Amino acid sequence: MEAHTGEARSEDQEPEENLLRLQNLDNEQAIEALFEEYLKTALPLIQQVLVADTVAFVFVNYPRRRFHLRHWVSKYPQAVVNNKHLPMENNLLTLILKNRKGVVEPDLPDNFRLLPYYRQELETKPRSFLGAPVYFNNHIVGLLCCDSRARESFGEDDLKILQQMAALISLQLAASNKLYEYEAENWISSVLYRFSREVLAVQDEEELVRFVGRFCKEVFKANRVAVCQRTPQGKARIVFLGGDFPQLSEGQEFPLTEGIVGWVFRKNQSLRVEDFASRDHYIARFHASEEPARAYRSLLTVPVTVGKTVQNVILLESFAPGSFQEMHKQVLETMANLVALVRQKLHSAARRSAARKAAGEAGEDQAQLNLEFGAMGMDRET
Repeated sequence: MEAHTGEARSEDQEPEENLLRLQNLDNEQAIEALFEEYLKTALPLIQQVLVADTVAFVFVNYPRRRFHLRHWVSKYPQAVVNNKHLPMENNLLTLILKNRKGVVEPDLPDNFRLLPYYRQELETKPRSFLGAPVYFNNHIVGLLCCDSRARESFGEDDLKILQQMAALISLQLAASNKLYEYEAENWISSVLYRFSREVLAVQDEEELVRFVGRFCKEVFKANRVAVCQRTPQGKARIVFLGGDFPQLSEGQEFPLTEGIVGWVFRKNQSLRVEDFASRDHYIARFHASEEPARAYRSLLTVPVTVGKTVQNVILLESFAPGSFQEMHKQVLETMANLVALVRQKLHSAARRSAARKAAGEAGEDQAQLNLEFGAMGMDRET
């Protein structure tokens, strides 16, 4: 079913093309238009990744005690209210605001008032909900929500992805508020738009790893990139190298108890280093006996987590200090969540394919046995 958005959009415009028409606007208009373009890119992306029916972003109007429906995208546009002002009463939006944390509701009761952006006379009600707060200067300024008419559509992994997207909206608000150059503000939406479009088309895990490595080296302007994968034996294997890695090669294994990458595998935490020159001793990236690479001054590394286990680690390094900012970390973490989602999709597809193949082979074996018994003039039941 085709999705519709709450604002008009030219479908053939890329974020970079939209950037050009913003140059003729004054600062205030440009900031507003730029944020609008970001939402037009981000919300359909969330809808696609989380397989949601509706995704909505609302601002919180504290003085008037109501929400403002800022932007939405939905498979059922006729079900969304025309009024942009939503009541701040007992509903799922106020629950997020009250608890100051994300909400996962896999089985909603038959109550339209739980989601105020829908019309009262809905025939088919949403049955699953996911929501996360959007912060600015440590205050909740908005809510990012999505829902589905299918029960149990969302889980904790989906909430993690939505929270990352909410954090990116916070960054976009901060960038707009500080009047950064348009190109810098637009970078987040451009990167995620392109990455999501391309990563969802990947067909196997080996291709996925190489795509992620090449993409990161290009868009983050990294001088070298590595992607590592957990092995069944409890070690890590280098599965992609881009750039200069002396004495290291793809396929090489190393223990999880040594180096920065091993630490990320163990702790399931991202790490950003502004400048290694401030450190007294060289810190190994992979294992203690590796050749020091002191020319690389800054580093960014994030885990790709499936369930509660880190399956991959992405490592970026640069010759220049301070090459990776908090914005880059947030974007790479969101990309890592998308990679985890695609990885699970590929594994599920492989299992279904193996099951179909096994069922086909079993059917062929059964048919062959029937032919053999028939050739001997015997009934298998005898």
